[in-house]
Amino acid sequence: MESNLSSSRTKIKQFRIDSTQNVKHSLKESAPQDSNTASIKLIIESIPSGVVLCNDGVLFINERADELLGGAEEHSQVFQENLSQLFQLKTRMPATARSKEQSQHAEIWFKRGDSHQHLCEVTLPNNTEQELWLINDITAQRQNERLLHLLSNATSGVTGQEFFKRLVKELADALKLKGVVLVQHRYFNQQIKKLQTIGACINGELIPDFEYDPAGTPCENAIGADSCAIHSGVSKLFPNHKFLVDNRFEAYFSLPMINRMGQVQGHLVLLSDRPIHENLCEIPAIQSYTFRAATELNREQAEKKLQESELRMTLAARGSDIGLWDYNLVTGQVNYDDHWYAMLGYQPGEFLATFDAWKKLVHPEDLPSAMKLLEDYLSGNASSFEAEIRMKHKNGDWKWILTRGKISAVTPQQTPLQVTGTHLDIDDLKRSQQIRLENEARLRIIMDQIPAILWTTDCNNQYTSIVGAGLNQLGIQPNEPVGQAIFDFQDVPDVSENMVAMHERTLKGESVRFEQQLQNTILDIHIEPLRNSDDVIIGCIGLAIDVTVRKKTIEQLNRQRILLQTIFHSVTDAMIVTDRSHNIVMCNESIQIHFRCKEADLLGRPIREIITTGDQFDDEFLRVSYPNSRVLKPFIVEYQRADGTQFQGETIVTPLRRSDNQITGYIQVIRDITDRIQIEEEKDQLHSQMLHSQKLESLGVLAGGIAHDFNNLLLAILGNTNLALMELAGKSPVIENVKNIEIAARHATKICERLLAYSGRRTFVTTTFNLNQIIQETVEILKTIVSPNADIVLELSNEKLLVHGDMGQIEQVVLNLLTNASEAIQNQKETGVIHIRTGMISLNQENSASYFFCENINPGQFVYFEIEDTGSGMDEDCQSKMFDPFFTTKFTGRGLGLAGVSGIIRGHNGGLLVDSAVERGSRFRVILPVATDTEEKIENDSSADTVVPADAGYVLVIDDDKAVCNVVNHVLNRFGFSVMVAHSGSEGIEVYEKNRDGISVILLDMTMPGLSGVETYHLLKEKGIDIPVILTSGLSETDISDQMDGSEFVHFLKKPYKPQKLVNMVSKALLRHQIHDDSSIRFK
Repeated sequence: MESNLSSSRTKIKQFRIDSTQNVKHSLKESAPQDSNTASIKLIIESIPSGVVLCNDGVLFINERADELLGGAEEHSQVFQENLSQLFQLKTRMPATARSKEQSQHAEIWFKRGDSHQHLCEVTLPNNTEQELWLINDITAQRQNERLLHLLSNATSGVTGQEFFKRLVKELADALKLKGVVLVQHRYFNQQIKKLQTIGACINGELIPDFEYDPAGTPCENAIGADSCAIHSGVSKLFPNHKFLVDNRFEAYFSLPMINRMGQVQGHLVLLSDRPIHENLCEIPAIQSYTFRAATELNREQAEKKLQESELRMTLAARGSDIGLWDYNLVTGQVNYDDHWYAMLGYQPGEFLATFDAWKKLVHPEDLPSAMKLLEDYLSGNASSFEAEIRMKHKNGDWKWILTRGKISAVTPQQTPLQVTGTHLDIDDLKRSQQIRLENEARLRIIMDQIPAILWTTDCNNQYTSIVGAGLNQLGIQPNEPVGQAIFDFQDVPDVSENMVAMHERTLKGESVRFEQQLQNTILDIHIEPLRNSDDVIIGCIGLAIDVTVRKKTIEQLNRQRILLQTIFHSVTDAMIVTDRSHNIVMCNESIQIHFRCKEADLLGRPIREIITTGDQFDDEFLRVSYPNSRVLKPFIVEYQRADGTQFQGETIVTPLRRSDNQITGYIQVIRDITDRIQIEEEKDQLHSQMLHSQKLESLGVLAGGIAHDFNNLLLAILGNTNLALMELAGKSPVIENVKNIEIAARHATKICERLLAYSGRRTFVTTTFNLNQIIQETVEILKTIVSPNADIVLELSNEKLLVHGDMGQIEQVVLNLLTNASEAIQNQKETGVIHIRTGMISLNQENSASYFFCENINPGQFVYFEIEDTGSGMDEDCQSKMFDPFFTTKFTGRGLGLAGVSGIIRGHNGGLLVDSAVERGSRFRVILPVATDTEEKIENDSSADTVVPADAGYVLVIDDDKAVCNVVNHVLNRFGFSVMVAHSGSEGIEVYEKNRDGISVILLDMTMPGLSGVETYHLLKEKGIDIPVILTSGLSETDISDQMDGSEFVHFLKKPYKPQKLVNMVSKALLRHQIHDDSSIRFK
């Protein structure tokens, strides 16, 4: 996005944008404004939210939007990036959602100038004529929602002290604070004198509550109804406060805990060991939970007062049931109050108030023990008198009474004179105890019937009871371990240690549940604290249930489940499970490979959302829903991946049925067969290519055979032509005709070379040559065969255009392109023109993109030649297939011209530009890299002098072609050589053996029926031949070297050759041989 922003004196920024929503420039405030624009500015300036308005190509942005988008002037790049994101929201919005009835909202992260980001809520435009975006910063809102969520989860379901502890711990963790403290105000004479913590978390750990004086602390300024914030340096402000200095606190924040009635109950203190510039007191979540803490503290205080009130009421109620007695040890008289009489159903004073009368009312079984307790107390052997006795009610029933007494008067010698005491009716308590004992008995009976164990232990971890049918499996009798310690009773040390540890935890008030294996039995054990009536832990009570069978069943089910899950997730095919409504409920891990997304991205979505060919899929689902259908045959469906790409999936759908044959869902196995389809297509393509290759090979074999025979004919023509030229006088009228025959034969020689190259029997030879020369020669050859309806215009460069490559291949390219141009013109009524141009051109990556075969080309200078015709031209379809083998538009064409041209150009690291249109002609430009070497000179066959040694001897010519033998014989005889002729390899060996001493050199053809030239050469070597052998062939010397399979040879003569070259080669071979023989004699 481009922009050119300028400063603005008002709070509204105004820009001009183009059709692509790119900001082009800002509009100056000095520009004239109509009333409509002024009204728009006034309206959006009054809106508190960020406003971006696009009206008639002008963009209006108020001050808040400019701030949220990063600042157009201060951070223009950030501003433009954020503005681009804002515009993209509209383009990504579905068309169905862009309605005028309701606005769409989106949340997006915008960058800020300080490299941070903030989350904004954007109201998207719903009017295409005037597009309006409303932007609001919701970063603090989301952070506050997150903090509320954390605090809610932490404090859910707890009250009182547990609530306070969890609140300070979660605040410290969520805000990463070093300390969080909840403080309660302690009032004395309506003034706060002390502060008491009700929850404190320091360094991530809860610490015990403590009391402190607010004087000299930051809390001294925070005990009112206002919050207090010290963002940094709190330890330096209060250097005498040891708690602040020791913990190195830097920041201090305090919020008052105000209840619903406006009373300040305490305050919440937030402490940090780093400076905090944000005011934590303004966070709504913290304010909300501070108010809740005040409410909870108020509730706890009210509840405590209520408990105290209930206790007083309970004591008063119990006091009303207490009977008082006073026993005079000297007189034996006893005084009873009215409640004492009423407790036994008597009226006050109804019977004689003496100690003996009291003893008569006591049950005979309880009297001796009661009297013993009283005597022990009076004698000083007991600290108090307390006894549970049965006393006779007036109606004859026995009533349980708890009697207590204290010495109330003594003599100076400390002899007891009077005892004062109370009677308390505990009959209901005793009855409940009796009921409890009966229930315990019944529980024992039940425990003896079920496979469980119930036991109790004391605070020393000794068994006090143990019952249950589960003891039979362990070989233990009921109550057999009573009196034994847990550790001593168990045989296995690990089991004993674990049982003792669990009981120790229970004695601390914790409920524990665990599994323990005893012998071959697995027990599910649950231990709870055993408490008395005063809620004091006096031991443990435990219950153990045999879960061996259940455990093994669960383990077996788990193993099966794990096995099924392993199989499910190890399958390389994608597996998707859907419900009856075809919503995805489960996927295996292969979904990540096939659909390139996670399982969570697909869960709950309809499977139709990932299918592009839905009709076929629906048909298959209808079939699988038939009552008797189980598994469908595979069918192919096109699926869509998360990244938008598609793949072909071979799908099998299986219904999941209940026992009543009702379908509960479906499981689909999807195999990606895209590669398989591609392989099959490639296989078909390779088969076609193989057929093409076989055709080419057949054509190559045919071309190679024709070229070989044609070479022999050309050798005869050239030889006889040169002999004729030698015999003719310089002014002979036929000498020009003979020379024309020689030129035509030489051109035919090049055609043979191309035929050999086409057949794959010619090795390409690279040289550095002048491109202009090749084009001139090729044009000269084709002048006679080019359409008479076409004029050739040469526009060759004056520069020397050097190219390094195979001269014959480049000639072939020129020949093919020139032939195509000629054929494009030949059927026109008017005369056409073929322009042939050459020159130098400079290419880079950009302008080389229009050339074919230039994917890896390096920029630089190139030599080019182009052939342009005014023929019929090509359409787009023809251009797309022009390089395909065997594609042709000619009735008699083979479709190999441009296919061969493309291979040659690629092999020379060049490129091809094609510009063609129907009825406008075609232009083909070929570029080739500039050669850095110098031009190589072409050897002239007739430039050497002939030297014939005096003792030349015979030349043995071995060639199957009689015309070649005749020409060679005449040429060599013409220059004074004696010749012997053999028309096959076997005949040549026979002639050599008969005339071994007279033969000085052998001229051997490499391609012959029967014994080939290579086989003949090896047989001659085996016979100890020591004379020069000149190999002749239409192939290159490199190809012959490959055929010789590593055998050394010195002389090679390529067919067709001129007589002068033949004579020179024979002479040089003889000279080298004589020199070698002379040197051998001299050094002997």
